[in-house]
Amino acid sequence: MKFFFKKDNDAHPTILGLFVNKKIIKDAMLGHINKHPNIAGPIQANKKVGVTLYLFSQHNVNFRRNTILGTVYDSTQKKWKKKRFVLPHVVYNFNTLTPRSTFIIKTMRKKGIRFITPPIRKYYKWHQHTMLSKNEEINKHLPDTRRVHLQRINVLRQTLRLMLNQYGSVYIKGNFANYGSQIFKVSTSPSPHHAFQYSFKRKHIIRGNVDNIDQIITVMKKYFKTNDLIIQQTIPLLHYKNQIVDFRAEAQRGKDGELNITGITTRIGVQNSPITNYGSMVDFDTFMMDYSDQISIHLDDLKNSVEEKLKQIYLAYEKEYGNIGEMGMDFALDTNFKFWHIECNRRSGKNAFLVAQKRQNIEKLYMNPLLYAKYLRSLIKIKKSNIASKRMKKNNRNKRIIMPRRSKMRIMYMLETDERIQPYLPETTMMSPYKLRRMLNKYKMVYIKPNDGGAGNRLMKLRKVVRNNRVRYQYDMNTPRRTISGSTPSFLALLKTIKRKKLNRPYVIQKGIHLLRYNNRITDLRVMVQKKRNTWKVTGIVVKIAVKNRVVTHSLYGSKLISLPSLLEHKKLSPGRKRTIQKQLVHLCIDIAKKIETQYPQYRDFGIDVGFDTAFKPWVLEVNYKKPSIKMFKNFDSTMYRRIKDNVSSKWLLGKSF
Repeated sequence: MKFFFKKDNDAHPTILGLFVNKKIIKDAMLGHINKHPNIAGPIQANKKVGVTLYLFSQHNVNFRRNTILGTVYDSTQKKWKKKRFVLPHVVYNFNTLTPRSTFIIKTMRKKGIRFITPPIRKYYKWHQHTMLSKNEEINKHLPDTRRVHLQRINVLRQTLRLMLNQYGSVYIKGNFANYGSQIFKVSTSPSPHHAFQYSFKRKHIIRGNVDNIDQIITVMKKYFKTNDLIIQQTIPLLHYKNQIVDFRAEAQRGKDGELNITGITTRIGVQNSPITNYGSMVDFDTFMMDYSDQISIHLDDLKNSVEEKLKQIYLAYEKEYGNIGEMGMDFALDTNFKFWHIECNRRSGKNAFLVAQKRQNIEKLYMNPLLYAKYLRSLIKIKKSNIASKRMKKNNRNKRIIMPRRSKMRIMYMLETDERIQPYLPETTMMSPYKLRRMLNKYKMVYIKPNDGGAGNRLMKLRKVVRNNRVRYQYDMNTPRRTISGSTPSFLALLKTIKRKKLNRPYVIQKGIHLLRYNNRITDLRVMVQKKRNTWKVTGIVVKIAVKNRVVTHSLYGSKLISLPSLLEHKKLSPGRKRTIQKQLVHLCIDIAKKIETQYPQYRDFGIDVGFDTAFKPWVLEVNYKKPSIKMFKNFDSTMYRRIKDNVSSKWLLGKSF
């Protein structure tokens, strides 16, 4: 793995220190940093983020001089070096809490240094449970939990008997244990010869049967290294091939402190094991796609519900402990798909995530803490002289307005908030396998297209066709030369086809509208809306008729152009019906322009693509707010073109640079 440190372009660069133990620094100097993926990952991700990053241990800190002897990679000589640094702005702590490291952390906090994840001693299981149980919304998703002491035999015996009678099975865990250690499962035995059975894991899974609770306590004393325990209700977990299943979510704060669920990993336990830590790992999407054939549930809604609850729990932790940069959150779904919170880990091992998740998600996993470090750096107040602040204000006045990047979803999200426009918007969302499957089941026909694309290039029309109780998925993809058509026998095959055909860029899914046809060819309209003298006006409308076998109507592909009255005349509508349709279209497009103006007042020219369905209801297919083409009007009607050209507010619309 090659490392280098990109220069931080911020006005105030971020210095990030990775607080590690002496062994990791020794491995780095020997060139073996890849043995520690949680250290190598952030260093690799720093290629894109570009903070000043170094490693240090508790032996490298000098508070008298306010310096640190850091270990940093020299990209020119291609080796790690020791170098003297000032104290960091932000610390990413990977060290264990020793008396020396605790002193260093306390001193750094006094000096105003921020921590991505604050070191907390009270992060034990019982404290987590009591803290979360105070929240009524979260308490519904917590298993019944009791705290016991291994030496207080009478209370332990009574609690075990009570919970086993109530639930039939319980987990006993060490209050301070982590990484799946010190977990002991007890349940009533199905055998008539024994009353109870137990299981736990050391080097391998150990199972046994006992006749009474006192014998269980005897086995527990040999197994547990601590007297402080909790007893927890067993959740009726999902099973996959007779193996228990639970989940680990990686929740992180990233750019601008925004909370993200970076990924969810499914952990499938070894057969007869009481825990899932040592089983197989797969990402949540893949597991649920496979599991969805056995259940009737909206998987997309399930995932959204899970992420919402995870964020709610994360915020509860932050309310108790302060800002937290990242956290591993264990949860389960029971056989009714009810969400159950198990526990949170302030410093996740991330091993399951690295095994199961895609490369893109792994990159986000390591990039988010660096982006959060930059955000924490921005919160540190910096004194500025009056001269510097005046110079900054002057520079800001001279800056041009930066146009936002083209995005179909940005505009759709904005328009959906307007009650007058919302009924005319086909359902549109960012593409994912879940959402594509849901929308194909719901509408039978959808379009997918690049979120930042234009001219209908790489647009795909997808249909779900059921014939003789057999399902096939048909697709038509538009390219500059021709339309590529085909079909697949299954949804997974369709996904592979889409992945092979489309470019590596974000796509959106849109409900398919059965567009009005002209001589058996689909049609849509381009409506030009412009602002002149503080008034929005529709300055041009043209109907585009697609070429035969084309799935788009763009003029680049040889579409025929006619006027809207000609289209309505062809459909033999009454004069009153024609006036109503045209009036409705004009009002809709002006409402869209006014809505977008509230967010982007710099835009004064819009090319709005509208399609009529067979009932003549208008549907807003797309809004072109950045360089909408007016060339088609020139080819269609010179008078209309001159009217549009006279109202153009920006030179870039005529092909010149902004």
